[in-house]
Amino acid sequence: MGCNGGCISPIRAVSCGGPYGETWPSIAYIQKPETIGHTNSEQRWRDAVACGAEYGDVELRSVMHKSEAFDVCMTQKGYIDIFSIDSLYCGSQDPKEDTGKCNL
Repeated sequence: MGCNGGCISPIRAVSCGGPYGETWPSIAYIQKPETIGHTNSEQRWRDAVACGAEYGDVELRSVMHKSEAFDVCMTQKGYIDIFSIDSLYCGSQDPKEDTGKCNL
């Protein structure tokens, strides 16, 4: 679903096996390039809702059927999808594995 190269693609399922911490939800990968890891969560939710997502839907399932329009809208608001850069870019939510690149 979705595309790479800067597009925002809802629904991530990364499983590498092993005793890893909980993966970051889809919304956490959507970041402002100038504040990666510190993107304003409240503003990101306002923008995601304005682009068609349901508030609190951290996996962005509510925009699966309109993911291209959601991608374009969020990109126009200045966000990038760092999952498309590297699906392991954020690590996990375990403090030992968290890279500091994603936030909720």
